[in-house]
Amino acid sequence: MEKEINKRLTVITVLIIMFTVLPMGKQFITSFSIKKDDTLVVFSTASLPDSFTEFKNLKESEGLNVIVITPQELQGEDKVVSLRDYLRDRLKTLNIKYLMIIGSDSKFPMVRFYPRGDGRSDEFDGYFEPTPSDIFFACLNEEFDKDGDGKLGEYPDDNIHVKPEIFVGRIPIDDKEELDRYFSSLVRFEKLPFSRKNKALLAGAYLSFRGKEWMGRTLKTEDGAEFMEKIIDEILVKNRITPIRLYEDEGTLPSAFLHDFPLNTVNLRKLLSEETFSLISINAHGSPYSVARYIWNDRDGDYTLSESETTFKSLLSTGTLPDEINGGIIFAASCLTATPEAPNSLAKTFLSKGGSAYIGATRISWGPSYWKDIEDGGLLTIDYLFTKNFIDEDQSLGEAFWNAISEYHENYFESDKEDPVEAAQMNTYTFNLFGDPTLKIDKDGNAPFMKRYSVFGFKKDNEFVPVEVPTGANIEPFDRVDGGFLIKNIGAGEYNFSVNNIPMSFNFNEIESPVYIYPEENGNELYLHIFGDKKIVIHLSHGLKFKECMTKGVKFYYDSYRNILLVEGGGVMIFNISDEDYSFSVNTGDAIVFNPNGLDYNHDFIINEEDIFVFAHHFGIKKEDAMYNSLFDLDKNGLIDGEDLIELSFHYGELGRQQ
Repeated sequence: MEKEINKRLTVITVLIIMFTVLPMGKQFITSFSIKKDDTLVVFSTASLPDSFTEFKNLKESEGLNVIVITPQELQGEDKVVSLRDYLRDRLKTLNIKYLMIIGSDSKFPMVRFYPRGDGRSDEFDGYFEPTPSDIFFACLNEEFDKDGDGKLGEYPDDNIHVKPEIFVGRIPIDDKEELDRYFSSLVRFEKLPFSRKNKALLAGAYLSFRGKEWMGRTLKTEDGAEFMEKIIDEILVKNRITPIRLYEDEGTLPSAFLHDFPLNTVNLRKLLSEETFSLISINAHGSPYSVARYIWNDRDGDYTLSESETTFKSLLSTGTLPDEINGGIIFAASCLTATPEAPNSLAKTFLSKGGSAYIGATRISWGPSYWKDIEDGGLLTIDYLFTKNFIDEDQSLGEAFWNAISEYHENYFESDKEDPVEAAQMNTYTFNLFGDPTLKIDKDGNAPFMKRYSVFGFKKDNEFVPVEVPTGANIEPFDRVDGGFLIKNIGAGEYNFSVNNIPMSFNFNEIESPVYIYPEENGNELYLHIFGDKKIVIHLSHGLKFKECMTKGVKFYYDSYRNILLVEGGGVMIFNISDEDYSFSVNTGDAIVFNPNGLDYNHDFIINEEDIFVFAHHFGIKKEDAMYNSLFDLDKNGLIDGEDLIELSFHYGELGRQQ
């Protein structure tokens, strides 16, 4: 008994330290693997604040030489050309690796590049306008005007090669007070240990819906959430970065992927103001001052897309950004959000309010609606390559970005088959890095993290759904989400299986809304997702056909337009699938919903410090707050507080139960 009491006292002591000392404790400078004599050249057109000295001292403590120059120190009238000459002449003698430009486009212009050459003309001409880029300084020895017509970087006329020799980042701020806020926030962010910033905020909106016509092309459905799930599975989780998902929850086609929070301005603003993120990935339509959601409401019920049924809703704008942001790097896979002519673009405003860096487009950006992998090209290929370089390969921000641009231009230039080839040339120019190019995330292999941040989507009394596999099925391990298995190699014809011991049926009393079944266009796997009281989603193998039928009061309607099966009633029944060759699989990992009264928050079957870490995100939340969840309010008093923490500590070390 005494041993048990001592154990609990020890746990409580640890918890007190976690919730009181650690958040306020000493911040440690991270150790970077920068070559000892590498040089950062800072070129500034603005008066530098005192906080810049802190930044300079930090960089020098990391073994980086820092040289500050001004326009007055450069020879010649054209300061843009003079700076390039200065860097080129001293590249090796000073071992210059990084360039930070401080100044807006109006004070120190970005060079304009021309994606399309003179020999081609079509309906896309108006889109290929001169594109501002700092690639002029990254590729110091590249001749961008090989044909001598005064138009830099034309395709194919100038036949450029993208081989960055230095890594460039621009801070497009002229105001001294805003610069002071930027550098103060940047130093705080860079000094934070990995465990205080190992989160990624992922905001994925719809970009298009199947059947949308654009420039003579018929687009496919493109849900930004699909890209987010790819980088979660392949990059973030294995590097102990907690993903926080914001996906579309409105309209006729809400996202098929389980989110932590619905995609909207309130949730995005709240998370940006309260959390610290290493990466903020946004996939949405853009303008110079905002990004927007794209929503389809099928008002006439014919499941045929009409532009009159689609709306744009602002997701994040210069007016809705929090006044104080806790650092972090945004990659905005959007158009125009870094337009340099806009005095307060979304990129510039993010930095001036405390963001660390922003990667965005100075003009429109291009990518195919069918994107599934880097081999498909376009802006998401750049996004993926950057994320991999920055998170997986431990490259500095400047290295990660410019190496991604180089690899994209060399290996994926003609991969996008939906857009003109010059679109790849424009992507090479339009995306730019705004912020500190030397910034690096020093990862910690022991930092606590969660595969899923919240149980927001799970409500009421959902239960785990046991699946009885068909006879003769080939079962393989499958851990795409949190475990489970695949059932494969089911032959053609009629078959039997059960869920909750009910033959050939799925039945969840909690689900009151219509059930949507979305197909997987590639592969032969069927994924079962449970969305609390929202919906069930089953991804079907390509080519799987259902016939109209009625079983136990449930009607099936196969919609060939969207290739989905709409089902009336409170559940889904699959019955008499025959006369087609098909295969399918069931992923019970996605179907697991844990006991809402359980304390094993991260579902690893033991209550330990990982669950305390999950609990910490909800500490202090009241019932009226958006992030409130009764799972953490153990005494049910409407406030997640120390009493709940003590109750949780009493169960430390217990085995969790999968319900």
